[in-house]
Amino acid sequence: MEETKWIIPTSLLLLTFLILLKFTLKKQVKHKNLPPSPPSLPFIGHLHLFKQPLHRSLNRLTKIYGHVYFLHVGTRNILVVSSPSAVEECLSNNDITFANRMSLTLAGKYLHYNNTTIGFSSYGELWRKLRRLTTTELFSTNRLAMLTKVREEEVKLLVKQIFEGCKGQLVSKVDLKTRTLELSLNIMLRMISGKRYYGDDAVVLEGKEFQLMNEYTELLGSGNLNDFFPILKWIDFQGKKKKMVKLMKKMDCFLQKLLDEKRGNWSNDQRNMDFD
Repeated sequence: MEETKWIIPTSLLLLTFLILLKFTLKKQVKHKNLPPSPPSLPFIGHLHLFKQPLHRSLNRLTKIYGHVYFLHVGTRNILVVSSPSAVEECLSNNDITFANRMSLTLAGKYLHYNNTTIGFSSYGELWRKLRRLTTTELFSTNRLAMLTKVREEEVKLLVKQIFEGCKGQLVSKVDLKTRTLELSLNIMLRMISGKRYYGDDAVVLEGKEFQLMNEYTELLGSGNLNDFFPILKWIDFQGKKKKMVKLMKKMDCFLQKLLDEKRGNWSNDQRNMDFD
């Protein structure tokens, strides 16, 4: 009995492996017009080829398979394009074909309201309406010219803070990555709300609340295995889903409070200084 109790688990594991292998080979044969692709493994695809830093791994594959090659990781297909002429071909002549975003991602579902924001919605009626709205109301020439003073003030303030931080020191290090990120966020937030949320003269209480944007950026940019292996969503393998749901509750509260404040303080004078 001791020897036979492993027969069933081993048989099931072998059967699963054969099914995955057959599915992978069938998928490769079905698409005959795909660009060149490295040999892949069942289930994980080309994941084993990715090493840090990622751009060097992709560059190494480019030297072997050319400037256009095909990869797949789990259930996701990836087209790698590194030639300027090929990029122009994809984004200019065939832009409609490549306009759709990757759907069914945790970030799109929980951080972008089920893929309904302009950055995550697929090409279609909703995306066209969002693009038309942002083009006419947010990024029009008149609106950007109206808010030129905000951008100039923030850049001058950044330069002033850097000089003050280096005053009296022969050699001084400046964290430009953090500084430029805070500059971008302050410009956007002053355009939206008329307030600074980063820096020495920022709104202290609300600035602390808005620090959750750092967590938002981290979750949005971090790798999520659930997007490539849907079976992992059942167990929330990396705990990303729980973090995203918790974060968006805080974001919704903050944004709702900001919206209520803008509705209560709305005036013609403020309209000239932000995106009211």
